[in-house]
Amino acid sequence: MKRLAVLLAAATCGLATAAQASPAPQVIVTTRHTCIPQARYISGIYVYSNDLFTGRQGPSCITVTPAAHALTIDRNYTGQGGGVVAYPAVRVGSYYWQADPGSGLPAPNRDIGLVLHLADTGRAAGVWLDDIDAWEATSAATAKAHGVAELVLIIRSQNWGGLGSGRVVRIGRRRWLVTVRYEPWPLIRFVLVRPDGRVTVDMQAFIRVAARMRKLRGGTVLASAADGTECDSGCAGLTDAMTVRPLPRYGPAGGAS
Repeated sequence: MKRLAVLLAAATCGLATAAQASPAPQVIVTTRHTCIPQARYISGIYVYSNDLFTGRQGPSCITVTPAAHALTIDRNYTGQGGGVVAYPAVRVGSYYWQADPGSGLPAPNRDIGLVLHLADTGRAAGVWLDDIDAWEATSAATAKAHGVAELVLIIRSQNWGGLGSGRVVRIGRRRWLVTVRYEPWPLIRFVLVRPDGRVTVDMQAFIRVAARMRKLRGGTVLASAADGTECDSGCAGLTDAMTVRPLPRYGPAGGAS
């Protein structure tokens, strides 16, 4: 899921930008709205991105509510053929245009203690899915370059085909279907068997599964994790909220709840 990131001046779009090297500054915690593609709002370790894909037609409008660590899609996207039109998302970590050491990322896979609490809510017309998109890099120094592996955790969807197959694995108290394809990097996809917008995820548990499948290179680091909506069409009214807890390293009991 390659993204185009365009830096926008806060005075122009009403949103903070990620020009700082570390960590993202604390901003006033208020609700913000924008229809400017690629506009971003930063609050603490969280970056909220209005990610309309390159070459796609808008409008692309979101409202950010930092107090809830949430982003809401305000306008429907028109289906344009060829797949995903936009991926508005809440993200932490190092990703192209952002460096985010306050989140504890990037970090070696063996040390990951990152726990994500998701509250993806709302109903909407169209074709979409809500997921975590997490990127692996070869080292902390390369965390802002294109990743070498991608973990996608799909927690709910509507009218999205091709999600009903794969190897079943149990992580924590939930079951996931696991498949791998190549983009050419390995994309390891986990689909929640019983969709649920409210999920708590220990990222190390999923990294361990991918490592056992030999789909992660030795010595890689987790660079970033985002909670967003991959939207082919529709999607107005959906909210993605992610609260991150950078906790100490989890043991074998880690997982999803």
